[in-house]
Amino acid sequence: VRAIMSVGDILMEYDTDKMVPTFGFGAQLPGTQHANHCFHLNGQQDPHVHGVQGILDAYGQALQNVRLAGPTNFAPTIQQATAAARGSVGAYTILLILT
Repeated sequence: VRAIMSVGDILMEYDTDKMVPTFGFGAQLPGTQHANHCFHLNGQQDPHVHGVQGILDAYGQALQNVRLAGPTNFAPTIQQATAAARGSVGAYTILLILT
């Protein structure tokens, strides 16, 4: 939580709309039998949350609803971020992976 707050507060200064796509990885989602390696952390259709508090809220909600599972595979999350970056011409994209 401290890392999310420390880094998030700095990065939010450079984000005009403060909407952040958040993803989880390495967890068994409700109703599934296998680890999911890239899912919307907020459990919604749209992965965007508002600001650092939105990230913390989504993280807390996810911890209550998923079961951490492995092995961890970062590739799907990196691919998702890469696709989003390619679709955001003229904008900077930062992928921050916290484990």
